Amino acid sequence: MRLTLLFLSFLILGCDTSRVFEENMPITEGVWNADKAVSFAAEIKETENTKNIYFNLRNDLSYKYSNLYVLSELTLPNGKTEQDTLEFILCNRSGKWLGTTSGGLVTHQIMFQRKVQFPKAGNYSFRFTQVMRDKDLRGIKEIGLRIENVE
Repeated sequence: MRLTLLFLSFLILGCDTSRVFEENMPITEGVWNADKAVSFAAEIKETENTKNIYFNLRNDLSYKYSNLYVLSELTLPNGKTEQDTLEFILCNRSGKWLGTTSGGLVTHQIMFQRKVQFPKAGNYSFRFTQVMRDKDLRGIKEIGLRIENVE
């Protein structure tokens, strides 16, 4: 049975041909502290295709805001660092979650960079820090990053 589930997981993941990188990190006890950055190291092997970059977020229904402010820091292979402050809208005006809701969790995949041309192959480091009013941001279960080729 376990072998069958493992095979199915590989089969499903193998069908995602546009994905260059994807990783999700659990947030301890569902509390994202402002002093705790979440980091991802993505190896970009080819630079000919443009790429879309997504912020993955999973929150529970106790998250009390309709948005999320995040400080994004990208370190390129040459050591140069770029920073940006991002706002992710998570609910519409009537309070309905924009992500997919299932079993008390809401899953968002939000594009924050479209048609990016990485300048050279190598290791890119992405670092996200929450910059909301609350130092301890409750209801955040998982943070992730996805990079995919534009088709």
